[in-house]
Amino acid sequence: MRTRRHSRVIFFVILVAFQTGSYVFAQGGPPIVEPETLLKRSELIGKEIEVDDRARFQFHPNVGYDQVYLKRAPEVVCEIPSSLRPRQPSAQVIKVRGILRRENGRMFIEVTSLDLLPSDLDRFNRGVALSTKTDIDTRMGWVRWAESRVKAFQPKDARREAESVDVALSARAREIETEVIRTESDRPARDLVAHWLGLAERARSRGIPEPEPSAQAHRGFREAIGAARTAAELNGIRTKVEAFFPNGKNPLTSSPDLSKWNAPYRNAPADAYRQAPTNARDALDHRLWADVIQAWIEQRAKDEPKSLISLSEEAARLLPDRPVLASSLLEKGLGQAASGVGALRLSEIDLLANLYREKLKQPDKARTLYQGWLDDQRLKRLSPRDADGRLVLAEQYESLLGDKETAVGLLRAAWEIDPLSKETTDAFRRRGFRKVNEEWVAGTAQSSAVEKKTSATESPQDKPAVAEELTPADRVPAARERGLLRGASREEVRIELASPPNRRNYVASQGQLIEQWIYYQDKATLYISFRLKAGDTTPRVVSYYSLPRSPSDPPSAP
Repeated sequence: MRTRRHSRVIFFVILVAFQTGSYVFAQGGPPIVEPETLLKRSELIGKEIEVDDRARFQFHPNVGYDQVYLKRAPEVVCEIPSSLRPRQPSAQVIKVRGILRRENGRMFIEVTSLDLLPSDLDRFNRGVALSTKTDIDTRMGWVRWAESRVKAFQPKDARREAESVDVALSARAREIETEVIRTESDRPARDLVAHWLGLAERARSRGIPEPEPSAQAHRGFREAIGAARTAAELNGIRTKVEAFFPNGKNPLTSSPDLSKWNAPYRNAPADAYRQAPTNARDALDHRLWADVIQAWIEQRAKDEPKSLISLSEEAARLLPDRPVLASSLLEKGLGQAASGVGALRLSEIDLLANLYREKLKQPDKARTLYQGWLDDQRLKRLSPRDADGRLVLAEQYESLLGDKETAVGLLRAAWEIDPLSKETTDAFRRRGFRKVNEEWVAGTAQSSAVEKKTSATESPQDKPAVAEELTPADRVPAARERGLLRGASREEVRIELASPPNRRNYVASQGQLIEQWIYYQDKATLYISFRLKAGDTTPRVVSYYSLPRSPSDPPSAP
């Protein structure tokens, strides 16, 4: 154990020398010097040094291979004595020991020892083979040595391609580093999410080829999504996923069948991702992003149940390839909104009904929504004497539901409240009704004949005469007969009736204010309604009628 640890220390000491360009003293030997520093190290002249470099042997007739040119210091020639000259040197890597000399401006090494070494790739493979897969430190030491060798021999001219041995060495180093990362990935860690995502970032930054960086990321992100408990946590994961997989949020034009990979991916995301083909990996990247987006939206739906409709729109925008999510959120949101249908405005009902029709393709539910809202307005919101409100509802029942029967019933109720309403009369006539004997009947040839006959028998003498002096109780029918009250202002009504009202009522309905004046007289109670709509400056009379006095009514004005 001590011997192995001792040799590992020596290896790292030598490795540092390679990476920094400095030299150290090996045990019992000369300093190891990087070739490219030789011309700058005048203090080494006359001293024994050791150099490890790729080389080119020079052959001279009648002499043999008596010189070696270093790859990284071609100006420094290694002079080989006859006793050390190889016959047929095949090695391209050498370790030279000798005295550094300078004569006549020429620097050379007087070789005292010459070792022919295997290629860098062979040296790397042999060094790695002596370590186990769990010996991460030793293996990463060889990876860094390979990187330093590739960097040292890379072409200075960017247009030139690297030597094949360096290409192979770099690829082999990436393979070993990939194995190291997988080994580290399976080690226990206190924070597995940070452990796996850290390995993914390291693999990506170190240039480890795919699929390893993404496989580690999938393992980490899947663990993170499962552990997240808040929308903020999921949004943070979303940001990291988008940074690591920038193309993941783009739906695929042709998504492959992932059924083969579903079970393996659930059990071991990283292993399944490595084994999947490229197009399946792209689909898994998108699924990862879509899953975190869906989890984020669903958590927000739990936290903010009143925002289901807006969240459904966000889901439709972000996840067009998952329409079920948007539809389910929208349906829940619409059902929630419909539960308080009576408190909504018609414009809001229109919006919800349109969502049912256009987004969910459920016209029946749109109709049910309108039905519920109109019934609520009719049964719970209308005051007993609101003729105008019934008139408006009649139009809505017919236009929104095609319910002519309920619409006519509302018109008849409005007519009973205000039998002289021009708006109600027009509403009946637009629907083909005619008035026969003070009753509105559906328009037929017979009813038309009756109406004509009745009209023909009337004469101006049949109309009641207007007295010169009228009491307030009589002024209403007289003024009505002359058409003076409809459209009149408050002041005009006061002048016409020569008396202020005994009581006032106010009702807000359908975006307008209804003000009702009530006169208590000896034999009748008079009702005059003013309406103030948006944009009006003065309330105007829209209806007026009288009812027989009830014994329970307050006494008339003196």
